Amino acid sequence: MTTKREYLEFIRKYYERIVKDFDKQMNEWLERAVETKTFDPPMAPVTRAVLESLFYSITSDIKYAEESRESLLIYSKLPGILSGKIGRKVYPVVNWFNGVTLFLFAYELIKDSGVVKADDVEEFKRIVDHSLEPIFAFPEWGPHNRAIKRGLALTYAAKMFPEHPRAHLWSKLGNILVEASL
Repeated sequence: MTTKREYLEFIRKYYERIVKDFDKQMNEWLERAVETKTFDPPMAPVTRAVLESLFYSITSDIKYAEESRESLLIYSKLPGILSGKIGRKVYPVVNWFNGVTLFLFAYELIKDSGVVKADDVEEFKRIVDHSLEPIFAFPEWGPHNRAIKRGLALTYAAKMFPEHPRAHLWSKLGNILVEASL
């Protein structure tokens, strides 16, 4: 039977590989975005942030919380990186299908670490708000995993940022989307 230590070692090796390949992955993402003139937010920063937040929660080593914060803030920089390269306006977003829930989980693990400042929280709210907007345009409800993923992202966002002006809308639509699958 696999032990907790063995799982953590596996996760640590995976994290080391992500860090080693991070710049390459981001460069490949940028090349694809420019070549196709489309914007599909990269998963590499949020994947990295989740692991860094997890390591912070396990070890209490503040460097992991700092690294997670930086990984999450990468999404704020993407519009500037792509500005003028794909012929359309780009917003700071995380992949709305899988990324929002991971983003919120990473934030939840580090929010009380002392490294997340008030300006960061406002930026995280902005990223999440932009990331959830496509769900309102195409909610796709019914008893299936896509509805659950969307509903989870919406209700989690409402839980993490209850003072956000759209939190009540996130919660309401999130509950509607999940209801058919319960």
